[in-house]
Amino acid sequence: MKGGISSSSSVAQPPPAAAPVDSDDSAWSHCTLPDTNKKHSLMCNYCGKVCTSRITRIKLHLACIKKSGVAPYPKVPSDVKDQMLALLLKKDEANQKKANELEKIRGEVDLDHSEGESLSEDDGNEVIVLKSRKGTSSSTCGPIEKFCKPSIEVAVKKNSLSQKDGPTAYEMGGPFLQKRKRKLMESFKNHHDAWSSTGCTVMTDAWTDKRSRGVMNLVVHSATRALFLDSVDCSSIKKDGKYIFELVDKCIDDIGADKVVQVVTDNASVNVAAASLMKAKRPSIFWNGCAAHCIDLMLEDIGKLKPVDKTIAQARQVTVFLYAHTRVLALMRDVLGNDLVRSGMTRFSTAYLNLKSLQDNKKELQKLFRSEELDEMGYLKKAKGKKAMKTVQSDPFWKRVDTAVNFFEPMANLLRRMDSDVPAMGFFHGCMLDAKKGNFCEV
Repeated sequence: MKGGISSSSSVAQPPPAAAPVDSDDSAWSHCTLPDTNKKHSLMCNYCGKVCTSRITRIKLHLACIKKSGVAPYPKVPSDVKDQMLALLLKKDEANQKKANELEKIRGEVDLDHSEGESLSEDDGNEVIVLKSRKGTSSSTCGPIEKFCKPSIEVAVKKNSLSQKDGPTAYEMGGPFLQKRKRKLMESFKNHHDAWSSTGCTVMTDAWTDKRSRGVMNLVVHSATRALFLDSVDCSSIKKDGKYIFELVDKCIDDIGADKVVQVVTDNASVNVAAASLMKAKRPSIFWNGCAAHCIDLMLEDIGKLKPVDKTIAQARQVTVFLYAHTRVLALMRDVLGNDLVRSGMTRFSTAYLNLKSLQDNKKELQKLFRSEELDEMGYLKKAKGKKAMKTVQSDPFWKRVDTAVNFFEPMANLLRRMDSDVPAMGFFHGCMLDAKKGNFCEV
């Protein structure tokens, strides 16, 4: 059929029968329906290409429109090509006309009145605006004014009508700012009272922002709640034990040495050196390490054990394979009913949660890797797929998973308790005893 059609006339060889549809669009005469059950699957009469979706794709195909998402047919008869171009232009003009009419209708609606009267215009447009309730002030914002802030134009108009001038730059940076500061400092009175009656704890938190700047935060915790005190940019300063000691010592002087019970930091070596200097100057103040950070370091040491480290690496190979392909991931979620990877508060708590998830979904994972659906995808024939399948089908791997979970679980549960918002220091000793009684000591 392709060879018998001329590039200048469409009558050299009659096209196949048109699709049986009830439409005035002449483009339907240039395509057919290969399957009457699929009304959106249309086949070109000239090249046999099947286009899904609407008749517009057939028009783009025969009009040879480039970069339209449809492959053009360069040998289409010239009169058919011109006809399709005319139909596309006609449709664009109709859409543009419709958009202009809607824009015109929107522009004719007047929402600037709020007196409740019926507004009639010369062209017959009538807009009825509801009155505001009794006792409420009239405003151009309408009945939802209480849910939004007035615009700049409305605020300026109100100020001009009431003959009130806004604050000057001096007032904003001087008296108003000082007034706001005094009000804020007054709100700290409950904290200061708690510091005097029950004492407080000074906590430090060092971190790095997105611009790689080192920042040290100082927070004071008491029976009332935590209060942010100061933040120091220490990017250009060597953060050794002496610097941290001076920073914390100045904070204690500002609060009052008689009000501070202890200082809590992480267990870094520089903080240990700062604790020695603090003990020499202020022997009545305790310097304690963060319990959550200490437990996390214990989890890190557990993760460095060879059997546990090997198990984590093998488990990571399985999860990376499952999450690297969208079809495999969708099949996994369908079989398991949920996600396999879980995130924890720290790196090694995340490792424990993922091993625990593997342990809980052992049967489902083995069923997944034996399924015909996964085998037909072809990913199991690749190197990563072979390694993942070998790992899941290995009995020694699952035994090491059980062992690693027994190592991690008591300390991970303790870390979750210590890192919660509820004060947990009173439960720490008991939780540690429970961890020793469990499988942690038996393994």
